[in-house]
Amino acid sequence: MRLKTTLLASCVGAVGFAMADTAEAGGFYGSVTGGYDLPSAKAMNATFSNSTTLGGGGTSTFRFSTSAVHFEKAENGFMVAVALGYDLSDVGAPGLRVELEGGYRHNNVQGGARAYAYSSSHTAGTFYHSASATATATGGHLAVWSVLANAWYEFDTGGSVRPYAGGGIGWAQSKFTIDQNYGPSLYRESQGDGFAWQLGGGFNVHLSDRASIGLGYRYFHADDLTVAVTNFGLVHPAPTFKLDGVHQDVTLSLSYGL
Repeated sequence: MRLKTTLLASCVGAVGFAMADTAEAGGFYGSVTGGYDLPSAKAMNATFSNSTTLGGGGTSTFRFSTSAVHFEKAENGFMVAVALGYDLSDVGAPGLRVELEGGYRHNNVQGGARAYAYSSSHTAGTFYHSASATATATGGHLAVWSVLANAWYEFDTGGSVRPYAGGGIGWAQSKFTIDQNYGPSLYRESQGDGFAWQLGGGFNVHLSDRASIGLGYRYFHADDLTVAVTNFGLVHPAPTFKLDGVHQDVTLSLSYGL
């Protein structure tokens, strides 16, 4: 089972600060997280036949050809997330937080494709060119949306700097879109969704009994995304390749008790 990575969040915070103590208040809190996203190191590519006879009845022949199609792995990008949670310190579980988090990741995908298709007919051994089409696709981007239920445990060190660890489970939707398509479409927008999970850890710096700021790491796993190359709709089944959804994130978070 492949791993993919996603987001986020943790608790950490921002502001507020006048002579407050470091005791945990518990209760509801909100957090916002941003970070640097590193997708899976595995390359994702596809190379298709240089020349394929598509067939045809009677006196017609259809042919399709492509240049090598190669989409490299998604580039490093960014992630953002927001969460609403509850600190269980005031109900007998100090250090434990549970939350619902929504996240987004964005990565550019380098690559390109060029294709040419034509048909010809023949009469008494003489061939006539009847129709042709050329298309080019350049670059793309991968977007991943997620909704996760997280649980984080923060270790009380007796000071304002406290390490934490945890993770979450939920759902993610991945979408691959070509940035530029010239001529008839070679690609259709590809989208898939399914189960997702994450693990992470880091440390929070408590600025007051309500506000904290944190630095963390996330390992996010979502389903692989299959991308179909439609190739003018002439090749059946359409060639496909996969975008690996594993992400690793270095995050900065802000959290504030509500």
